[in-house]
Amino acid sequence: MAAAVVASISMGVMKPVLSKLTTLMGDEYNKINGLRKEVSFLRRELSDMVALLDKMDNADELDPHVKRVDLTCVSQLSQLRYLKVASEAWYLSGQECLVVLPNQVRRMHRLETLEIDLDVLSIPTDIVHLPCLSHFIVRGLKTLPDGIGKVKSLRTLRRFRLPADSSDETIEGLGELTNLEELELSCLVEGPACAYALRSWVLPPFPFLDVFDVAGWTFSRVPRWIGGLHNLQKLRFGVKEVSHFMWDDIAIMGMLPNLIILSLRVEGDIPTEGIVIGGPSFSHILIWR
Repeated sequence: MAAAVVASISMGVMKPVLSKLTTLMGDEYNKINGLRKEVSFLRRELSDMVALLDKMDNADELDPHVKRVDLTCVSQLSQLRYLKVASEAWYLSGQECLVVLPNQVRRMHRLETLEIDLDVLSIPTDIVHLPCLSHFIVRGLKTLPDGIGKVKSLRTLRRFRLPADSSDETIEGLGELTNLEELELSCLVEGPACAYALRSWVLPPFPFLDVFDVAGWTFSRVPRWIGGLHNLQKLRFGVKEVSHFMWDDIAIMGMLPNLIILSLRVEGDIPTEGIVIGGPSFSHILIWR
């Protein structure tokens, strides 16, 4: 497996480094004020990384058809900034692979990116307390963490699939993420259920948003607050129907100065005269879907 090869190579590099750090902690360095403490801290961090790599390296030996990636010990890596888990081999084989994360990650206070391109058993509940988390991308997870609105540092939130009975409080909490630049969510049941929770929004909650991709969500009509997303470049969503009272809303989308990709799904019947979207207001759009 590719994951085992990478782990083996990484361990081949890390273990000699640990040996050198052990030497540095000898008596000759006790005379240098503060150095032993710093070296000891670095050694602990690297030891935790080796333990994680060793577990990944041995996974295929224990089970050639392993379907779990155990990352429970990653919570010890307090200096980790970037964590991505993906496997093209598992994806191509069609096997289901489950990532197991630790129950708590609060110690990972420097983590900026968490990206998991495999199925996840669950997300640690305290992830909303990570002060530096900027990019949160988890494939197919069927819930948003409670208190997601607390993660003010978030700039990317992608690939979550929400159930139709998601609480209004959870979805409305998205409006507190004022630094978001990319929001991509889907609903397990295509329709109005998830979009309904946003009915109370009046002002655009995301002043810096570039991507608003909720292709499976169905709004009763084009939300008027979309017209205030002046940085928006990509927009995908659905509406229940198209009728005469919606043309003003469609015109608002045409006034978005940076919009280049627009995908508008109509759930109801299309008027007999069709839908005409064009003119100077939409001249900057490169892709229609």
